[in-house]
Amino acid sequence: MNLVEALIAAQPLQPETLSLPCVCIFPSDSPLAPKDCIAPDDLAEQRVIGIHDSNKVDRQVREVCAAAGIKIRPSIHGFFFAVVRRMVAEGAGGAIVDALNGCLLLNDGVNWRPFAPEIRYETALIVKATIEPSLPARSFIRMIRDEMRIRLALPDIAPL
Repeated sequence: MNLVEALIAAQPLQPETLSLPCVCIFPSDSPLAPKDCIAPDDLAEQRVIGIHDSNKVDRQVREVCAAAGIKIRPSIHGFFFAVVRRMVAEGAGGAIVDALNGCLLLNDGVNWRPFAPEIRYETALIVKATIEPSLPARSFIRMIRDEMRIRLALPDIAPL
């Protein structure tokens, strides 16, 4: 069993596509904090942390910003959303990440807001189609599905 960003060609697999909204995360003292929703023009004067260039979310961010006439130039990049969140917590800038990582209440000084236009993070849960998962694996799969379902709708924004 694996949770992957994109499907891969391999032995018979049973993929289950999971789609999450993305949010903008930023340090709590950011000028973005008073806003209800973040748009591409809000990022124009911000330090933006990118995800590696081959990431679909990063490409979508660049596309929606370009369509709005905003050219963003990330000063640094991370490979994983959790790493990027840590960079935000350390004050390196703001970023667009999946809601699973972005909306966590970690008391790390990171706040989030919805981002519009909507950007989605597509991932897939894959298991071998020819093997029945063990009881612990089925429990883990159920836990992943439940958490993903919770994140399909963004939670209320916590007061700052």
